[in-house]
Amino acid sequence: MSALCSPRKRYDEEEPNTPAWAAHRKHFFILSSAGKPIFSRFGDESKLSPVAGVLQALVSFVDDSGDTIRHVRVGAHRVVFLMRGPLYLVAVSTCGDTVEYLWQQLHYLHAQIISILTSKVEQIFARNASFDLRGLLGGTDRVIRSLIRYANAEPSLLFNAVPSLRLPPPVRAELGKVLAARPADLLFAVMVARSHLVHLYKAKKSVLHPQDVLLVMNTVASSSSFREDESWLPICLPCFNDKGFVYAHVSFVAEELCLVLITPKADAFSPLSAFRQQVMQRLEAMPELLGTLRSSISEPQYRVDEFGVPEVRHFIYKLNAVEQLSAPRLGPDAGPQCPYRTRDMAKGLFRVYQHAHALIHGTSKPLRELLVSTATETVIARNSGDAELYVVFSPLVSKPVAIAACQKLHRSLKKEHASLFLLSTAK
Repeated sequence: MSALCSPRKRYDEEEPNTPAWAAHRKHFFILSSAGKPIFSRFGDESKLSPVAGVLQALVSFVDDSGDTIRHVRVGAHRVVFLMRGPLYLVAVSTCGDTVEYLWQQLHYLHAQIISILTSKVEQIFARNASFDLRGLLGGTDRVIRSLIRYANAEPSLLFNAVPSLRLPPPVRAELGKVLAARPADLLFAVMVARSHLVHLYKAKKSVLHPQDVLLVMNTVASSSSFREDESWLPICLPCFNDKGFVYAHVSFVAEELCLVLITPKADAFSPLSAFRQQVMQRLEAMPELLGTLRSSISEPQYRVDEFGVPEVRHFIYKLNAVEQLSAPRLGPDAGPQCPYRTRDMAKGLFRVYQHAHALIHGTSKPLRELLVSTATETVIARNSGDAELYVVFSPLVSKPVAIAACQKLHRSLKKEHASLFLLSTAK
């Protein structure tokens, strides 16, 4: 879905509280518990004190009654609240997104702020509730805006899973050997191409949660400056340790291939830079592997018709054991089976997935199978525990045909696990 992301626009320069500003279909606000605006997706947040005051008053009114406000529905508007200590995060949408997915986006926005400031930001507000957090965030609002754009087009945040690059298993194995020759004090090495995971190194007894991987990937994607030279930045990985920073060496080692080296050492730039040079030399010494890798990166997603199940329009497949997902491409080059060729059609499909996901996971015990038919699609969702598969068909497909096609697709996908997913990490 990445090819259908919206182009970047300077919405932060819009004048708030105007008809054009109000007409946007999805707003995000971040404010302090004292009602001080911190971030707005559209417009200058410094001019949004009245809006922040109203949102803070709603939270306080419900809180005073002994309850917690979660969401409000007003016509087509869905207003979703997430309170995290001194930070209030609010989404206002008329796009048809599920409440559950809007909550998930707010969770990730909060995690992205923690990745910039660590959870110690709560101590700052404990000392001064009216503290202006914008000074600490500086110019990093581009990272938050990047995450919002990503969430509008990609299913990764919905499934809390990392998209994996489809790659021949021998190539992935060779890349693992390259990363295994790591320097001391390296916690993680994340190799990414076009917002897809290529490979990952984890130090022994260290766990890198998919949320942290997605935050790292979004940070890299948020600025083109990372492509120009080697970069060194402190970053907090909230699921790894939300109270302190680790340090990331970010660089590109081949065309569209980014290598993020993460260490606890603030003075480790030189050894990580030397390792980056070593990786580049190893790749250049294997031209056949590099050529295959470049070919895979140029088209990181495949066409749905490659699996030989003509009834299937599109699907999303998540392998729970590795917390990764895979899905065929959308857009003009998606192939004859996939009718979702425009950005608006892709967004409509994504909302179909949101509603199916909410139904599967909307009870204390997730459903194992679900069939939903609408005027435009029929969706079968299967949750085996080991994997989740969401398959989209024509609205006219019969139930027996759809179930048989779903089973055939699942068998084909299982045979492709080694190429679709990173099944083991370098150590």
